[in-house]
Amino acid sequence: MSQDASQRASRIALLGTAGLIVVAVGAFLPWARIGGRNRSGFSTADTFIRLADGVLPNQIAWVGRWWYLPAFLIIAAWVTLFFAGRAWLRTLGVILLTISLAMWWLFVWAGRNYQILDSQFVGPVVATLGIVVIGLACVQPRASIVRP
Repeated sequence: MSQDASQRASRIALLGTAGLIVVAVGAFLPWARIGGRNRSGFSTADTFIRLADGVLPNQIAWVGRWWYLPAFLIIAAWVTLFFAGRAWLRTLGVILLTISLAMWWLFVWAGRNYQILDSQFVGPVVATLGIVVIGLACVQPRASIVRP
């Protein structure tokens, strides 16, 4: 692998890491106002699970119980940045990020639509920006950092 390809792969991984940091910040920013207090995404998900019990249709209720899955999928997409960016791996990263976005925004929509939560948009929007940055890194052809 040439030094230029190695530097490019490092820059792409650094871009994805910056996106991951933005996602983490977004997850800890307010996602809802509950009991007069702004709650992070994690606190909101835990409260959502308790408040939504029996209120939401079963087709929607799972979204609160699976709130943590998108975080793991985002990390998995970020990990792909350290391997050679073959077409199938780039596609996998984008699919994982798309599923994450869909699940987190379905969570926001359900809380707002069924009036379970007073949704705040700062957390989801910041997390979305981070996911987009990781996605931009994922679609780039790259060399492997793990196995140069």
